[in-house]
Order: sequence, then structure tokens, then C-alpha cells
Amino acid sequence: MADEVFNILSIFNYLGLTPDKLVPLILLALVLYIIFHKKLHSHLSPIKHAIVEIQSIMSNSGSKISQSLTEKGQSPLAPTKYGMTLINDSGLGKILKENLTPLLEELHQILKKENLTNPYDVQEKARELLINKKDDKIMADVKSYSFKHALSVETILKTGGLLLRDEYFKKHKIPKE
Repeated sequence: MADEVFNILSIFNYLGLTPDKLVPLILLALVLYIIFHKKLHSHLSPIKHAIVEIQSIMSNSGSKISQSLTEKGQSPLAPTKYGMTLINDSGLGKILKENLTPLLEELHQILKKENLTNPYDVQEKARELLINKKDDKIMADVKSYSFKHALSVETILKTGGLLLRDEYFKKHKIPKE
């Protein structure tokens, strides 16, 4: 390890980059990174929202989208970090927490009525349940957030359905795999 550090310092020294010249360059690089990271992030955020909206429009019109920005393409599906941000910032996370028992009971009744037991069916019915509740009073904050951020409320609810599915699996001791 000491030899590697010595070799790196030797290379810098050969290039004329001594410690007294390296420290200001490193500090300058950090300052530039911080400045550009914030500016770049503020420019990319609207693009991220636009991509989600385009994906929603395409999937609602029947096009198959293989990868969503709000869901990890794994089995079972799971919200991405961005998906969780939408769920929490829109208030859906709080809604799910506060209304978990009645939502789980309603999901159970739907599954029982349609005689569905497959984990995939649970997932899709959980998503469908939340999407069907978009006009309910409890979803007003999610709709408002969607409107303010030019997002499809269905995208947020569909991703939130994955959390409802997971809670159903926990309650009924169904393995996710």
C-alpha cells in the first residue's frame, strides 16, 4: 500500500504536481462539483418527471414499457428510490399507513371474491385497488401533488400498490418469491 501511494506521488511529482499545487486543484474540483451538481440536479429533475409522464401515457395507451423510473425491474417488483420519493412526497405513504387495515381488508375481500391466490394477482389487485380509489377523499393530497408536479396520479398509486402488496404478504404470511 505504501509503495502504491509512493508511486502515485512519484507520478504527480514527475508531472510537476507537488502537494502545494495539488491541494488548490482538489479544492477547486470539489467546489466546481458542488456548484454543478446542484445546477445539474435542478435541470434533471423536471426531465425525470417528464419521462415518468411519457411512460404513463404510453402504458395507458397500451404500449408495453419494460422499465419504469418508479419501479425496479426485478422479481418481485419494488419501488425505486425515485418511486419511494413520489410515494412519500405525495402523501401516499402516510395515507397507506393511516388506512392500512381497511385497505388490507378490502384487498382481501376482492381476492377472496375472485378466488385469487397467486402473488402476482395480489400485486395487480393491490395496484388496481389504489388506482380505483384515486377519486376518494383520502387521495386528495396525492392528486394535488400529481397536478403540481405534472405527474400521472396513476403512476404514483400503481407504485404505491407494491407497498400495499408487501403489507398483504406480511399479514397473510405469503412469501414474496
